[in-house]
Parts: sequence; structure tokens; C-alpha cells
Amino acid sequence: MSRIGRKPIAVPHGVEVHLNERHITVRGPKGTIARELPREVMVEVAEGTINVSRPSDDRIARSMHGLGRGIRPEEHEAALRRARELGLTLI
Repeated sequence: MSRIGRKPIAVPHGVEVHLNERHITVRGPKGTIARELPREVMVEVAEGTINVSRPSDDRIARSMHGLGRGIRPEEHEAALRRARELGLTLI
């Protein structure tokens, strides 16, 4: 399992996290960000933390598990396009 992916994400004081199915919204003193989550990862919001896991151990899920923490949405789309170009199947 990805060391980066399994590390919980701490939610700072004053930041609100809302999870609705595959859509996550984070609001804080510096603004708001919303993102559609990839199918290859599962996100749980607990007291003061966000936990990211993956439902399967296939190649795409493993990639998105660690990679999804630090990329912008357009980079995520580029990674998925590249996976399709390589002929990798998505769940």
C-alpha cells in the first residue's frame, strides 16, 4: 500500500470538509475548493482527518491512491488519459 496514500490528511482548525458521494468540497479561511473524486479511490472524513483508501489492488487504483493526494484535477485527467493510451483497463 502506498505510504503517501495511507497517511491520513489532517484537517486544520477552521476548515470544513463535505463529502457527497464522489464529490468533495473543502472550505477554509483561504477559500473553497471542490473536486470530483476518481472511482479508483475511496475517501472517508473522520474527526479532524481525511482517510484515502482504494477498493482494489489493480494498477490504476494503486497509482491513483498515492498520486491523488497531491495533484490538480487537470493532472489527474492527464494521468487517466495516459493510462487509457497504454491500454490499462479502468474499473
